[in-house]
Amino acid sequence: MRNNNLVILMACFAITAMLTIPTVGVIGNDEIGTRAGEVGWQYDTFSQNILVEVAPEVITTSDQIIVTITSKIPDVWIKQAAVFGVVYPEDSVQFPFSLPFQKKTDTVFECILEPFPLNGYRIDFYIVAYDYFFTQMDSKSSMSFTYDVQGSGWRHDSFDENIFMEYWPLRANATEGVVITLRSVENVTISGANLYVIYETAEGDSREGGWNFSKTNVNSTEMRRTIPGYPAGTNVTFYVTAWDQYNALVTSRMYNYSVMGIAEYTNFPFEYTDSGGNKNVWIPDDAILVPMAGVSALVIPLFIYLYAINQRRKKRAVDLIKAKQAPKEEVAQDE
Repeated sequence: MRNNNLVILMACFAITAMLTIPTVGVIGNDEIGTRAGEVGWQYDTFSQNILVEVAPEVITTSDQIIVTITSKIPDVWIKQAAVFGVVYPEDSVQFPFSLPFQKKTDTVFECILEPFPLNGYRIDFYIVAYDYFFTQMDSKSSMSFTYDVQGSGWRHDSFDENIFMEYWPLRANATEGVVITLRSVENVTISGANLYVIYETAEGDSREGGWNFSKTNVNSTEMRRTIPGYPAGTNVTFYVTAWDQYNALVTSRMYNYSVMGIAEYTNFPFEYTDSGGNKNVWIPDDAILVPMAGVSALVIPLFIYLYAINQRRKKRAVDLIKAKQAPKEEVAQDE
């Protein structure tokens, strides 16, 4: 019995000694700390633990917003993260959103915010990140993220402020088409445009019609359409509606022209000189003044030269006739 007690006592001392002696591995961990990644946040604020990068610097409604977070301490790994925010549209009701980050590396996470289908808005958001122990770190305590997203639709309310419209010729001849051109003032994409025409014939009949515009460049910042030619005396009234990529509609004012008859027919280009709406003042365009001056410089001297030659010929013919006439005495003798 005494021997058994002695054995039990010795075993207890041995177990106690083994538990009190640290292993080599544990000593190593005590000296260098816990393994990389198995460490929590080292500071109290978000900005001290995490670096945030947002791109691009200038954001439009055509751009993705790329948010990248990086742990400032390599041994502190990010387990999870998410973005929480609110969108404030310029002309509608605000709404919240949230998106998770995607892991790039143990210390780098990325979140891509796709553009919202709005013509300009303000976006506010904050970031929540978790360490190895799922301890939450909230950016609201030290950082705020607010961006004004520039719209890619109409910048103004009226048609003329957004679109420059011109038509040519200003006075159409009989059966001559009128070309209407639309150009975006600030290179905003014109998603579509319609031309509406009301024409009244010389007999008093009124009809309505319309056509779609066709884009003339890749960015769709310019469009064109031709009103077909009408008989002389037709009175044509037209206007244009156009919309951006958000289907915001703008409408032009009414335009009017009358198709000239044969007596008024002209091919000379003229340009409108006043932008105030008074179409009674017109001047020739430079495109016709230069050729007219050149033609005049050649034709006038040529006309004078030919006129002088013609006068000489007439004078010479008169002299020849006078020289061939016989004297009166000789005529009497012959009789």
